[in-house]
This record gives sequence, C-alpha cells and structure tokens, in this order.
Amino acid sequence: MENLIDEKPIFEWTVLPAKKNILKTVLFLVIFGLVIFLIQFSFETPLFTILAAVIMGGSLSSFFIPTTYQIFNDRLRIRKAFSVAEKEFSHYKRVETDRGGIFLSPFSVPNRLDPYRGIYVLLDHPRNEVIEFVKSKLKSNAKN
Repeated sequence: MENLIDEKPIFEWTVLPAKKNILKTVLFLVIFGLVIFLIQFSFETPLFTILAAVIMGGSLSSFFIPTTYQIFNDRLRIRKAFSVAEKEFSHYKRVETDRGGIFLSPFSVPNRLDPYRGIYVLLDHPRNEVIEFVKSKLKSNAKN
C-alpha cells in the first residue's frame, strides 16, 4: 500500500451487488427485519437486538457497501468503505474466470488455502478487456 498516489488506473469500476440483484436485497431485508424482531421479542432488551443487527449487518457489508476495483499496469487495488487492499500482479500465479468475475490465486495449482489467500474480483461492464489484461499480466509474470 505504499503507492496510494493519484496515478490513473487502466481500468476502474465500482460494484454494488445490492443494486444489481434487487430480489436478493429485498429478501435479505425481510429476513433481517424478521430476525431482529424475533430477537427483540425473545430477549426483550435492546442490547441483544443492537448486537445482532451489527453482527448481521457487518457480515453482509460487502453486499450493501460499494467496492471499487482499480487495475494499474502492475497491481490491483480494491477499495472498500473502511479499507484499501493493494497487491502486485507478481503475487498471483493463477487466474480462474466464471460468470461473476475472476479469481486470482497465489498458488499455481488449486490449493485448499485458495479462499484465504486468493482474491475474487467482481466484474461488471469492462469484463472481457479486464480478463484479457489480467491473464496477460499473469502470463508475463510466469515467463519472468
């Protein structure tokens, strides 16, 4: 995170899953309200109700808070509401794509530590260009 200067990214986009999938958003809010009501009804104290709301809201914050992805020539930066993560492409050895985005892993073969060490990048509109750019960066890193 040493290079947070205003360098212009090659690709930049913001993803907000709650806005993209309205049905899931409404379903979550209904379930959230129901759980909060049941907790308040059961324990009859606002302390547990507030605690439950904070825990449930925090666990799904990535669904409701926008995430901004920035791709530079040599690194990827992910900006969330309370954090910024930045890694160079040389850290990653494998890329996998699916319909929702791309998964970058520091392991050259699938590993059980992938969910903890890798990063999943949600893609929206510049999809094909971003995938090709990231794949080319990882191929050039493999050659070096």
